Amino acid sequence: MRFVRETALFLSQPAVYRQYADGSRRNSREAAVYERMAEQYQLVKVPIDCEGQALFAAEPCEYVKEIAGTLKRDPAPAYFISCYASHPLTEKNNTTLYMLKELQLAGTQPLAFSDTGWISPLVALHWADAMQEDSWFVCMEQLSGYHDPALAVPAAYPLGEALAIGRISPIEGKWSIRCYALEQFSEVVGSDTDSLVERAVRMAEDVLHAVQLNPADVTILPHMVDAAFISGVQSAFPNTMTKRQPMNQGTADLWYTLDELVQTGDRYPHILLLFADPLHGIGCIQLHKEETS
Repeated sequence: MRFVRETALFLSQPAVYRQYADGSRRNSREAAVYERMAEQYQLVKVPIDCEGQALFAAEPCEYVKEIAGTLKRDPAPAYFISCYASHPLTEKNNTTLYMLKELQLAGTQPLAFSDTGWISPLVALHWADAMQEDSWFVCMEQLSGYHDPALAVPAAYPLGEALAIGRISPIEGKWSIRCYALEQFSEVVGSDTDSLVERAVRMAEDVLHAVQLNPADVTILPHMVDAAFISGVQSAFPNTMTKRQPMNQGTADLWYTLDELVQTGDRYPHILLLFADPLHGIGCIQLHKEETS
C-alpha cells in the first residue's frame, strides 16, 4: 500500500522525555522470563548502549504524566493512540491503559499500533485524519535487549528507549500538517540500504511536489536508521538535519529530532519528517510552522 495525501490537520509540538539513567537494566518477572526464552531460541542482543545513555531509570510509560503538561485538554481528545515497535516487558496489565489512567482521560478511546514498526506514527496520523477528531498520540520504546537474528542489521545505529507525546487536531496546533504519505512494504528491505534510500527519497519528492515546495526551502529530518541511510538522504537533500546523538529511538525518533530543531531557536517554516523502517515501510509528514501558535 502506498499513498500521498494532502490534509488540513494540526500538530502540537510533541514533548519528549530525555532523562536517561546509567544504562543498567531494569528487573522484572516478564524480562527475566523473556531473557531465558531468548537464550533458549538463540535470539541476538540488540545494540542499545550509546555511551550508557540509552535506558530510562523506570519504564517509559511511567513518565507520560510528566511530559504531557503542555497538551491542550479542551476539548478532551476523542482518541488516545499508543505507538511502539518494541513490545514493553512490563508488570503493568497494559501500558496503553496505564497511561490513559495516569492522564485522567476517562472518556477517551484507547488504541495501539505496533505491528507496523517505526512507521506506526503514520498509521496513527492516518486514523486521526479519517476520524477528524482531536487525538493524542504516544510513541514509546521500551527495550528488552534481544530480538530475532533475522531482524538484525549489523550497521544500524544503536536503539534507545524513548517517550514522546503530542496532539493531532482538526482545529489548531503549532504546526499545520499539509501532507503525509505512507508506503507499507510487501517484502522486507532489510540491509538493502540503497533500496530504502531510493524509496524514501522518491516519496519525499512526491510529497514536496504535492504541496508545491522546492526542496531547497524545506528542512529534511531523516529517521536515524543507519549511517548509509542518513548519507543517502543528505546526498539527495543537502538541507538535512539529524540528531546530535547517533541513536535510533524507534517510533519516537523524529519527534526527538524535531524537538532538537525547535530548541535551536532558528526559524524553520517548512519541515519534512522522513520515517523509515527496513522491515515495514517508509512515510513522510510535511509540516508548516503556524505563525500565531
